Amino acid sequence: MKAPGRCDPARPAGDGWDDEFLAGLLIRMWALASGRTLRSDVRPEQLSSEELIQFWADDLSVRSGRHADADSGMTGAAR
Repeated sequence: MKAPGRCDPARPAGDGWDDEFLAGLLIRMWALASGRTLRSDVRPEQLSSEELIQFWADDLSVRSGRHADADSGMTGAAR
């Protein structure tokens, strides 16, 4: 049994697996936080610049998801 957080010795270093995992994790987290989705019929690296900008841009629009009402109980002075 290998120690937690250790690389798999059978997997060659620098094969991109960690990058793909982290990219997928960040995409899913941003999708949950922003309410936006990416096309599922192509890999993320095949998306157009416009599609990526629309997905990742923080346009300060009305928040969605589980944090949408996070500050609704705050007073004006606390904001």
